[in-house]
Amino acid sequence: MTQKLLYKLIAQETLHKLEKYCLLIGLFFIPITNGFSSRVHFLDDPFHFFIYLGIYLIIFESIRYRVSISRMAMIFIIVFTIWQIICLILGLYAFPYFDEMNPNQFSNLQSTINKWNNWGIPLNTIDAENLAFLTKGIKTIIIKSNRLFYIAFYIYHLYKNDFKKGFQDFRFVILLISIIMGLYSVIELAWLKFNSPSAQAILTFLNSFLLDPGIAYGWWPPLLWPHQLRSIFREPSYFGIASLFILPFLWSYIIEKKHVVLSGFFITYFTLMIFATNSRTAVILTFIACFLLLFSIAFVRQKEFTKSVLLIEVFTVYAFGFNLIQFHSISQSTIISAISPNFFIIIFSLFILFLTIQLSQKVQKKPPMKYVLVSIIILSVSSACLFGIKNSDIKISALYTTGLKISTQIQSYIKENVLSVNGLGQRSNGARYAIFYAQCNTTKEHPIVGVGNGLTSAYTYHHLPTYSINNPEVIGWNKVLLEKGFYHSSYPAVNKYTLLAAENGLTGLLIYLLPFIYFFVILFTTAKSRLLVKIHPQLVLLAISLFCLLAAGLSSAKFSELTGILLGLLFCALHVSRNNQN
Repeated sequence: MTQKLLYKLIAQETLHKLEKYCLLIGLFFIPITNGFSSRVHFLDDPFHFFIYLGIYLIIFESIRYRVSISRMAMIFIIVFTIWQIICLILGLYAFPYFDEMNPNQFSNLQSTINKWNNWGIPLNTIDAENLAFLTKGIKTIIIKSNRLFYIAFYIYHLYKNDFKKGFQDFRFVILLISIIMGLYSVIELAWLKFNSPSAQAILTFLNSFLLDPGIAYGWWPPLLWPHQLRSIFREPSYFGIASLFILPFLWSYIIEKKHVVLSGFFITYFTLMIFATNSRTAVILTFIACFLLLFSIAFVRQKEFTKSVLLIEVFTVYAFGFNLIQFHSISQSTIISAISPNFFIIIFSLFILFLTIQLSQKVQKKPPMKYVLVSIIILSVSSACLFGIKNSDIKISALYTTGLKISTQIQSYIKENVLSVNGLGQRSNGARYAIFYAQCNTTKEHPIVGVGNGLTSAYTYHHLPTYSINNPEVIGWNKVLLEKGFYHSSYPAVNKYTLLAAENGLTGLLIYLLPFIYFFVILFTTAKSRLLVKIHPQLVLLAISLFCLLAAGLSSAKFSELTGILLGLLFCALHVSRNNQN
């Protein structure tokens, strides 16, 4: 009986199910792992735990059933791994900062020296430090640096013959994640938009338990984050980057005409959450994603797709407008004073949103006139209530004030969250540029092979520009770096690509980007891919998301594994296309 059960558990079909469950459960834990405290979940890193568990199952399956593994994927991973190890070895050989390191900052350094000496191999302090860096570097390369490619291979293994099923599985989990984010952010928006003391008290209680306030640098993440929404993540930019992965899956409900009314409201709400982060990365890339979605109309060339895209764009405009409303500024003393320009924006937007959603249900037909007439009547009544019908001067004045206020709010928002990326004195630009400058200079000195994985901190410290010495953020980073040492600490990865280039040279950066370059070249240059897009327009949404997440790497290395998820799904689509053509 036990033997029969064991054979059933290791049956190939059962293994496939287990692999799929591990992948989807891991995906569900992405925001929790990167937001909630380890007190909340039963594992220190549940996302990667389930991913690696699934990968081990794939390895077992390939051995037990001799499953063929993508040769190109294996060659790429091996080449990239070997190149990183070569860069690390050469970097350690040329590393000039060993004399600045405190041996006491290395754990068990003396015991390692004694162990090797007992084996008859003489080992001094610098040799032991080299060995520690080499061991840690190789472990990081194999387990962390290649992780997004493992995930891409994992997804390709499961869904290479059924892209549509893969897309639906991921969308279901992502919908659950986004609903959890949305529910949590209801409290957050009540605090941010309405200055609700009750919401602030609830947030304070929840965040003190769910997060680890002040776990890094003595203040990060803060218990409350004023003026910026972060949902269940530790900082607004984290939520913003993750949302670039989530949003296209939500858009697909409109593309496929599924639950259009509910989907429309939720997409509007979720997009509002993105704009409420006031995160420059999130806001700029959301605008870019919407522009690319609009541009994709010319690529897909389908009437229904065009209508759906325009509807999504309208939802985005609504979300942007709603986010500009400062509800706490609306006077409540009298009914007349409550009917302020802000209130006009609410009424106007609600009516237009109502009209658009109603029309979207009839997207196959000519827009019904009854909805248009109802909207015109309601809008007219609203305008009359707002401005009054007794005094035309009051109407004109109120209309002018409303337009001026909207224009000012838009300009202020764009200046603060888009244009502020330019200029060292804007927000965190000075600290970010300091790291960027130092890593670029490191790459300039070591353009081919870089300095090796885990060794960039010392080079960055010595290449920081003069102006950054007095920058508060840089001072904090330097303090932690010098206290813990180059081995145990590093600077924040504010740019994925300058970090990669500094570690592995421009050659390593090119190797890393090759799969992404290959996909986009195939997508835009082959006829079969254009045919596939017409059959599966979701492919366009995933491609837009992938592009935006790659662009997000210019400001953060966070969530790079999400590009692996998208890459795996997109290669599944190309595989299905190739098989169908054959």
